[in-house]
Amino acid sequence: MNIATKKKTITMEEFLKYEMSTNPAVEIEDISFPNPIIIGGCGSSGTTLLKTMLDSHKNIACGQEIALFDRPRLYQIELDELYQMFTTQKFDEINKEQVFPLFTKIGSNFGLFIPNTGKQYHNLSTIKTIFEKSENLKHFFDLFFSNWANAQGKNRWAEKTPNNVYCIEEILDFFPDSKFVHIIRDGRDVALSLYQGREFPMPNAIFRWLSAVEAGIRFRSNPRYYELKYEDLILDTENSLKRLMEFLEEEYDPEMLNYMDKGKSNPLNYGTTPIFSNKIGKWKKDGIDPAILRTFDLTLTDMLKKVGYEL
Repeated sequence: MNIATKKKTITMEEFLKYEMSTNPAVEIEDISFPNPIIIGGCGSSGTTLLKTMLDSHKNIACGQEIALFDRPRLYQIELDELYQMFTTQKFDEINKEQVFPLFTKIGSNFGLFIPNTGKQYHNLSTIKTIFEKSENLKHFFDLFFSNWANAQGKNRWAEKTPNNVYCIEEILDFFPDSKFVHIIRDGRDVALSLYQGREFPMPNAIFRWLSAVEAGIRFRSNPRYYELKYEDLILDTENSLKRLMEFLEEEYDPEMLNYMDKGKSNPLNYGTTPIFSNKIGKWKKDGIDPAILRTFDLTLTDMLKKVGYEL
């Protein structure tokens, strides 16, 4: 099976090699790194860019998205139930109530333990060991991510899945010392990106942005919630990252600006794209269907104002 990308076609073997952690843990230690960072936002809003920048920080390890913390059912189960799903490779129960399941060229479930998606971080036998060492579900995830971060030479972990934005309350409750970063991009540019680049019907693209932003901004009064504008990250990168690090109570690391070095060898080209300001305001460019622009005006105006965009 081949997977087409914008730049080249890769084999399934190449894809899985990339999606696996470069340094899975060899031996599981009883470590639980504090203050995890969870990232979310509408797809095509810059979550992958932010993930790669954070992963370039000397203390922070942010791996591939696992699409697990975005499942409301996760927070209602016990450790043994998750272990049963793992051993049988049947995850139907945990997928219930999920908002906007993600579909990719290799399947409908990113999942944490599904071998054919390569999202394991650790190999399957190591995951079994983590289960055996865990006292409860929270302890399991502490061991899972902390040991992986430790293998990268880092002492703090982060996880980026766009749909995390739909489970902020559950995430903050589950990880009491965690912080949530919501990245927001102009909804008109996001809708065009989803429509043109991912073949979303325009009404679906618009609703996807509206629902994701609404799910996030309701937590504006929570001191553990932070909003980051994609446009600020592009146009004022260093200062934006410094402000983010202040929120995360982490020392700013200039290596975050060298994020492209992190992804030079991966076949999907994630994290290798330079920052281009011409991605901002694409909806203003010539050639956009006037009917689409009118639709934006009718549907997005109120939310765009709420999150500080000029009309």
